[in-house]
Amino acid sequence: MMRHFRDDPGRGEWTGRFELGRSVARQQSWDCGQAAQAQGAGVRARVADGLAEISVARVLDRSGLRLIHRGPVWLRGLDPGQKRRVLRAPGQGPSLAP
Repeated sequence: MMRHFRDDPGRGEWTGRFELGRSVARQQSWDCGQAAQAQGAGVRARVADGLAEISVARVLDRSGLRLIHRGPVWLRGLDPGQKRRVLRAPGQGPSLAP
């Protein structure tokens, strides 16, 4: 069962995940996330399948509109169908904004 989590890991934990990722875009870095939060947008989120994390992403969330800019950070290999399910997870449910 795929689950979506909104959380705020510390800089070290986020950077560790960022460095584990494959084909990682700079827009998913800790510093870019901090800049987005300073402007009133942005949430750090992760998607897990059971207990194993699949991806982490910086999700821009403003007025219910959600955007994953140049992400997510994939933590393991997935087929195209699995990736689509992961990308839809942040768009489901209530707003991610605090």
